[in-house]
Order: sequence, then structure tokens, then C-alpha cells
Amino acid sequence: MASVQWAGRAVVELQQRPEEAFLHYAIALETIILGRRQHDELAYRLSMHTALLAGDTPEKRAEIKKEVRDLYGIRSKIVHSGHYEVTDADVGKIRELTIICIMRILTEKPFTSMTEEREIDNWFDQAMLSGRLLVDDAQP
Repeated sequence: MASVQWAGRAVVELQQRPEEAFLHYAIALETIILGRRQHDELAYRLSMHTALLAGDTPEKRAEIKKEVRDLYGIRSKIVHSGHYEVTDADVGKIRELTIICIMRILTEKPFTSMTEEREIDNWFDQAMLSGRLLVDDAQP
């Protein structure tokens, strides 16, 4: 639910403050993908999990992984140095990935049957370990 709220805030900010919209989408994506789990390599986990969830082919997942790492770099510049140069294309990319991930988790199996955060964490772990290609594979 928090992810949807952050994405909603992004929509509100999009016209007036694209850098704030970008941050809200980034937070929504982190929230839906990472939940409350914290690791040293947040950018790695975020890019890998997003690629697994949003990419339907190995080539698309590789492309998404690179895009997310680049977008996370922009997010870090905004948060840590006050850098506010965000292009419409960057906002569009993070918006698209955020919406894809939210929609898949809310509407596709096996996610629709999950009731606890640890279940999605386990799904990502198993997907990474097994090299799972499709989101709709059986729940690990």
C-alpha cells in the first residue's frame, strides 16, 4: 500500500516538480521491490529484483538492470547532493518500471496469493538462485 501512495504522490508532483516526482517514483519502486529489508548493496538488489519482476526475457532483464542502476544514481544525486536536473525521460522510465512492478505484484500469480512480505522476499531469492525466466512460474 505504501508503494501505491508514493506513486500517487509522484503523479501529483509531476507537472510542478519533476525531481520530486522522480524521488516519489523511486521510493515507490524501492518499497514494492525491497519492502523493509535492508542490505549493504541496495542498488544491486533494487536493479536485480526490478529486472526479475519487470523483464520477460534475459535481454530485457539485462536492459532493465542497467536502467535501474542508472536511475538509482540519479536518485542518489538528488538525495545526497541536491542535484535537481531530472529529464522527462528519466521520470518516464522510473514511472514505467514502478507501474509495471506494482501491477504485477497486485494482479499476477504467484504474488496475488502472498499475504506476508517474507513471501515476496523468498520469491526473489528463489528466482535469483534458480535463474527463473518468467514471473508467473510457480511460487518457490
